[in-house]
Amino acid sequence: MLIGVLIVLYPNTTKLHLGDLLILMATLIAPLGNYFQQKARQTVSSEMILFVRSSLSTPVVLILAHLFKERCSLTDLKSAAVFILINGLLLLGFSKILWVEGIHRISVTKSNALASIEPPLTLLFAWLILHNIPTLFQLLSVVPIFFGMVLLSMNKSPAPRT
Repeated sequence: MLIGVLIVLYPNTTKLHLGDLLILMATLIAPLGNYFQQKARQTVSSEMILFVRSSLSTPVVLILAHLFKERCSLTDLKSAAVFILINGLLLLGFSKILWVEGIHRISVTKSNALASIEPPLTLLFAWLILHNIPTLFQLLSVVPIFFGMVLLSMNKSPAPRT
């Protein structure tokens, strides 16, 4: 799967930027967070996990916005309220509840492998809906990503003896 990512990134890579390193760090931290979410879900509900996550992350986001001098007026919030609610409650909130419930029922490794189908599906729908033709590098990257997904999602436990 890493080979697939490198195939996509190689043509546009000249040097590593700070943003690239931050994205890599966030990607490396996500499985750890998923593991702890899975453990927390054994004790509390998905809604409680998401409530605590939001309660902890909201002040951090507000502090960062203040540090970077991002201002938002009440008029801006009112004009975007419908989109914020649709995105926050329906798209992000519902998908996060499904994700936490999913990793409660199957392993984090398997759920991440199943979620890795997103990039090839994004390419497919961008081509079908937006008529955005994938590049050769994007198409070549689908092969190792697909095989990585299959290998990660295979059941590795030995067959029971009869």
